[in-house]
Amino acid sequence: MENILLIDTTKGNKIAVADSQIKIAHIVNVKNDKDLLSYYTNELFKSFSPIKILAVNTGPGSFTGIRVGLSIVKAMAFALNLPVIATNSFEILAEELKNCNIELPENPVFVIHSHRNFYYIKDKEIKYLSEDELPDKFLVGEVQENHEGKFYRVGPTLNSFLKVVKRKKSQGEFTPLENLMPLYGKEFIPKRRKKRF
Repeated sequence: MENILLIDTTKGNKIAVADSQIKIAHIVNVKNDKDLLSYYTNELFKSFSPIKILAVNTGPGSFTGIRVGLSIVKAMAFALNLPVIATNSFEILAEELKNCNIELPENPVFVIHSHRNFYYIKDKEIKYLSEDELPDKFLVGEVQENHEGKFYRVGPTLNSFLKVVKRKKSQGEFTPLENLMPLYGKEFIPKRRKKRF
């Protein structure tokens, strides 16, 4: 039996194990508590042994969540010499669309909601935009319901994450640890703290 451990910390913390038939065997949702994430990951790892492959969503999404998820995957892969399959939220969203019976116009813009009225979009490249800056094209993804343009609302799911992983596994698309990088969707520039006197 060849189990796969899936970790998606881009929004909330979802950990799942898929069995050798490539179906989800167990899911744990860890509510916004990054400290419990490694505990539950370890518990799933022990309960569903042998886990032979690690899969991770590299983003975009929660900045801290992505770093924590990737750190756990890198540590486990390095310590246990396990292969890693990396994917991202846009690939998962595109897979989710295959399950929907909708005819899309050519070249829709994929949208992942960030927070408040900000979005990560994938048109020709990945950008971070406010709702006012969204392009006047057909949008697909996590669009707010009050958006005035043309859109189809759908979000990435764990089942679509698993389908992407299954496809990459069959094609031998494993990610070397040195290439396992976060997809933040925007440049991170630390703010300097003002000195208090």
